[in-house]
Amino acid sequence: MTEEERGLFGELARHEAVVRDAGLARYVEAKRDDIVFERFEFDALVGADHAARAIWAYVEQVDLGELYRQIKARSHTPGRPAADPRVMLGLWLYACVEGVGSARQLERLTEQHHGFRWLRGGVPLNYHLLSDFRWQAAALVDRLLTQGVAALCKEGLVKLVTLSHDGIRIRASAGSGSFRRRATLERLLGEVEERIVRLRQEIDADPDASNRRMRAAAERAARERQERVTAALQAVRALQAKQAPAAEAAGPPESGAPPADAKTTKKKKKEPRGSTTDVEARVMRMADGGWRPAYNVQLVGDLDSGVIVGVGVDTTGSDGGLMAPAAAEVERRYARKPQRWLTDGGFTSLDDIVTLARKGITVFCPLKPRRNPNNDPAAPCPGDRPEIADWRRRMVDDAQAGPASWMRRRGEHERLNANFRRQGLQQFNVRGVLKAKAVSLLHALANNIMAAPRLRAAAH
Repeated sequence: MTEEERGLFGELARHEAVVRDAGLARYVEAKRDDIVFERFEFDALVGADHAARAIWAYVEQVDLGELYRQIKARSHTPGRPAADPRVMLGLWLYACVEGVGSARQLERLTEQHHGFRWLRGGVPLNYHLLSDFRWQAAALVDRLLTQGVAALCKEGLVKLVTLSHDGIRIRASAGSGSFRRRATLERLLGEVEERIVRLRQEIDADPDASNRRMRAAAERAARERQERVTAALQAVRALQAKQAPAAEAAGPPESGAPPADAKTTKKKKKEPRGSTTDVEARVMRMADGGWRPAYNVQLVGDLDSGVIVGVGVDTTGSDGGLMAPAAAEVERRYARKPQRWLTDGGFTSLDDIVTLARKGITVFCPLKPRRNPNNDPAAPCPGDRPEIADWRRRMVDDAQAGPASWMRRRGEHERLNANFRRQGLQQFNVRGVLKAKAVSLLHALANNIMAAPRLRAAAH
């Protein structure tokens, strides 16, 4: 101890420090059963370059007057205010970008995901409103797709000079076990009708109100099943009616038994079946070679920009005969005809090639292989029309063009198919052609919205 310290503290008694127990550690525990009111700013949830802002910038500038006119809540009438149609449209478009196809999942994301929360902006809604809006706005989305492409054409970003056409088979919301043949459907229909009669008799005879309500619910379920079975039976009868002319055209079998060593080359045509779950779905050959219930979604894209200009949904497993209707639809939408139309071999139809050629559209689709491989593929076949002869020569020249081949460029259309898959459209969670097309239109519109900034940036 120094002299200075002794002078200051020398007269004080010395005390020894008591060694104490450190005690238990103090920390904050998680209380997950607590109700917490969070304070945040909606605009701070997403960045300036977030995809949700691009979606909202588009939704803000489109005319949704017809949706606002359908709102029944008015300023001088009682009732709860309706949810903003712009918000619901923006949510569904952003859902397509993020690969969300379920209304229930979309409702959950508007409470958990920052992008969806920002788009919702506190608007009260639920999955019933979201689901109903998707079908009510289907016609509007179709028009918005046309208007959006027309606006890009006016800016010079889309030329509509070279269009590519392809089909993508998307799994339907129906199980393979739901398909039944005509005899089975007729038996099921009879069973359901008997059950409805029995339930109605029980309802009339039972005075108990609670049991009556339960039986009424059972009757309603049986009646709905009756409607589905009846629709499936009608679909099967329509398919059989289409098969009958083809069988008659083939003619009766030749008299006399075939020789013992003769090989049977023709397979017996299978009896058509209809689904009791999704009446309009058909079993198709998928990309992996399997056969599943699906819809054939037709996409027409501008090859130079990657913008989808046309969408269709077909219930046949073949693309043959769909080229000319798709070209006519593009002409109807935009009042202009493309110069070139590129498709794959599944669309090769001589009648469609002639139809498009007479409109001034040059068709590029693969030649069908000749039976004799030694024959010149460019040589016209007997009875070929001039448009078909020109097409044969054109495809042979295109195959020899190397990097300048249009059929090689046609492979760029696969990016559009890949975008649909990336956006979660692996399987429809809806039933029927109308709803399947509504979902496809939303995905196409979302694809174009996200492509527009890229095109504008490349143009400057």
